[in-house]
Amino acid sequence: MPYISSFEVKLIASYLLKSIDLTTDFPEKPKLGKLLDTISKSQGFRDWNAMKAIVPDTPETEGGNWCTSFFSIACALDEAQNLTFHFDCFRDSEEARHDSAIRLARLVTKNSAIKSQNIGFTYSQPDHDDCYDADEWGPAPPNDENKPSLCLSAPVIAISDDKNTKVFLWWLNHTYTMSEEFSKRVGKFSSQSINFEDYDPLSFEASSTFNPLPLTVTFLTEMTGLTPTTRKCFYITELPNGSDDSYVPVIVEEGSQNVVLFDLNLGTDRDTAIELVRKQNMERGVSANDSRSISRKFRSVEPQEDIYVDDFF
Repeated sequence: MPYISSFEVKLIASYLLKSIDLTTDFPEKPKLGKLLDTISKSQGFRDWNAMKAIVPDTPETEGGNWCTSFFSIACALDEAQNLTFHFDCFRDSEEARHDSAIRLARLVTKNSAIKSQNIGFTYSQPDHDDCYDADEWGPAPPNDENKPSLCLSAPVIAISDDKNTKVFLWWLNHTYTMSEEFSKRVGKFSSQSINFEDYDPLSFEASSTFNPLPLTVTFLTEMTGLTPTTRKCFYITELPNGSDDSYVPVIVEEGSQNVVLFDLNLGTDRDTAIELVRKQNMERGVSANDSRSISRKFRSVEPQEDIYVDDFF
């Protein structure tokens, strides 16, 4: 595991606290100091004070180059309501994120008291209002290390079929660069962002692999020995797919680029059709975040409206 800078520890801890605020399922919100200590201990340090005295302030970067770090994080709540924290990461590597999800699952299995082998789990990422402070979490002013550009999301929540175990999951991608104008380390980034990404991004390199399934599926399969049931949702296509330019819902299966046409015409107003489908998905326990994840593969291949340059003049 690569070193984690003290800046990244603070960034992750702050993200987790704000993310936990977006769900009511978390048993008790931890204090910032507790989270800092917990992350430090996962890196082999006694506590946060011991870690920040040794690790670099920020990751090593070269001026003008974009770098990335990926953090796989789990909080496991066992039957006795004990909460344990587990952490894996990699930096600037061709390593697949799914490999990190497997390592994280093994850490949870080894270092917590949860019972997961051969026990089924269901999972969902709750929806939420963007209630965080835009002034605090909006796009970062130049050279301001404390205000990353951020897309805040609630954790994915996996619950065992027997309701005895709950696992909160975060898949965080941190992207950053230093200004070419900096001639030496100044302890601040010129630009950075941190986002929740429960997938492997599609790479155009011939040697790279692409797994369309969520990291959560890989995590749960490794942790339980069972493959979670493939999720489905209703979806409205970008272009009309019914008679007279109308919209007919399709059923999308996670990780698939194929769909099944549903026997219901929702008219020609796409916004109305989207809202009706959203309500249908919610009634089936499928959040809008879940729908985006389930339809990701199909959305990458579905026909789009042609945009002509003349349209902009």
